[in-house]
Amino acid sequence: MPAGVLEYLWFRDDDPWWATLLRAVALIALLVLFVLKGMHKVPSGSKALRTRFNKVIHHRRNTYDRINEKIRLRGEAKVVGPGLVIGIPFVHNVMIESVTEQFEPLPPMIRLHPLRELASQINFKVVDLERALVGVADYKGSLVNSCAAALRRLVAQTSLSDDDISARVLADESLQQRATDLGVKLLEINVASSNLTEPAQLAHAFRQEGIVLEGTPAAILAARTVNGAIGPAPLTAVDDDAPAA
Repeated sequence: MPAGVLEYLWFRDDDPWWATLLRAVALIALLVLFVLKGMHKVPSGSKALRTRFNKVIHHRRNTYDRINEKIRLRGEAKVVGPGLVIGIPFVHNVMIESVTEQFEPLPPMIRLHPLRELASQINFKVVDLERALVGVADYKGSLVNSCAAALRRLVAQTSLSDDDISARVLADESLQQRATDLGVKLLEINVASSNLTEPAQLAHAFRQEGIVLEGTPAAILAARTVNGAIGPAPLTAVDDDAPAA
């Protein structure tokens, strides 16, 4: 802050009352601005990326080549734990995310042979904040879509039990690599199937969608709800000799 500004804000004995009042109001405004914009609270169970002008701050990593010339390389992103983070207002900011175990439901699926409805849930935790918060717009949505695609392929195999489906999806190397790219660790996948007792209503729903079943389909997979929102969902018919879509 320039010396002239400090001198102007300093209280002097020969100042009139209105000048003293203006200086007091200016000091209070600066203090409130610093508290609101320069101090950030990271709650327990969360971590935060530090940013400067909306860009992630990285640690500096210096290396030396053979002729002892120092080369500055970008190190890991600056991550802070729970507590109070102080920075310069409008310059520094934080991106806060929970690092504890999280749960996210997958879209329910319906299969007709046998007639079952499958409800699934994934357990995961964020392990790389920069990949999760900066590398992708919505890491949770991307993870749910990837898990749902892997699950849809296995649901068509009617001989597999719920536990077998859960174990195979969790052991999928491509899915684990996708989770790593998103900055998360996939911990568990729970699949539970239940009987559908109203097939007439399902048939009516298929007719509403304009789907006509021919032959003996092995499975019909339908994502009826996504994150609790009910709406018209696309249905995919899987024949005995065709892979799941």
